[in-house]
Amino acid sequence: MLTTLDGTPYETGLTMGKAAGAVMRRRVRVFHKKRKSMKVTDAEIRARVKDFTRRTRKVARHWLDEAKGLADGARVDVDDILILNCPPPGAHISTLHSCTSFLRIGRRENVLLKIRDERHNVQSFAIVAPRRRTRFHAARDIGNLGVAHAFNQWGVAAACDTGSATDRVSDEPRFNDCHLLRMVAEKARSVDEIPALFKLLIDADVVGGAGPGRG
Repeated sequence: MLTTLDGTPYETGLTMGKAAGAVMRRRVRVFHKKRKSMKVTDAEIRARVKDFTRRTRKVARHWLDEAKGLADGARVDVDDILILNCPPPGAHISTLHSCTSFLRIGRRENVLLKIRDERHNVQSFAIVAPRRRTRFHAARDIGNLGVAHAFNQWGVAAACDTGSATDRVSDEPRFNDCHLLRMVAEKARSVDEIPALFKLLIDADVVGGAGPGRG
């Protein structure tokens, strides 16, 4: 079923939460089982959520409304949604594979392929058409406030692959690669606007990576 999300951020989240509630609740249970086995405390979880919320409020406050709707629709706590977006290192479930993608630039057309096969979570696809904001279609794992690939109303197509190994990414709860891609989908009317957008995000101290040591 293809769903068009055309309400307020809260209504968008509520629709997604109701549609994917069973998957969302299962993902929350699996996450907490994993983090408890890693001896990650409730206090650590609250601290990460607090830091992620503070950073999100700077540049994408409407995501927090969406997260609240998603939580209400799925009948989970909103902090469960937020911690899935800033998990402690090693607490997400990955496959042994990486994402599959290619880009081909041609004289008559450009082709971008993206297969999201890195995270071992159920994926979703939706047309996001919020009021007074940029429309885009995107795919992501359920519960992810970011996007794995997207195409917006201005013709900007984007796909997310984890960057190279780097020592510049810490384990602090900042925007990961999918969150940054959603910012591109929402804000960029052309690729020329992306460098200035990234500078804004860097100056706001929200930029992270796919995890510690991963760009």
